[in-house]
Amino acid sequence: MSQPSTGTTPQGQPYPPPAPRRRRSGLAVIVIVVVVLLALVAWFGFIAKSGTLVVTVQSDHLLVTVTYRVFLDGALRDEGTLEPGQYVEYTFPLAWMSDSCQSHQASADSTGGGLGPESDSEVVSVCSGTTEHVTLTI
Repeated sequence: MSQPSTGTTPQGQPYPPPAPRRRRSGLAVIVIVVVVLLALVAWFGFIAKSGTLVVTVQSDHLLVTVTYRVFLDGALRDEGTLEPGQYVEYTFPLAWMSDSCQSHQASADSTGGGLGPESDSEVVSVCSGTTEHVTLTI
């Protein structure tokens, strides 16, 4: 009984050795990654919009320190205390993917201070590439 040959072609010729695997150089992988990242940045650059909202929180109390909280779109962003007549300023960078303008609500509230709890709120439209300013008095 004959044994099947695994190292030769049906014509009896030996199979050629397999081609050596080419390794991708590290440089080629880096170039591919950089090109993909640049394409993503360019794509987002054409679609993404951004602007800035500057919120000033000012105390209208004359004699007493107040405790305040600052909110942007309903989310607590900071809290602290203000001396009478003192103010604090916050800069919020904003980014979005739709429309050229977007509405945001800035609000602040205070407790203590002799006048009782106070709050102030304002809705402002921020457009791409602009800086809008809001002053909230508490």
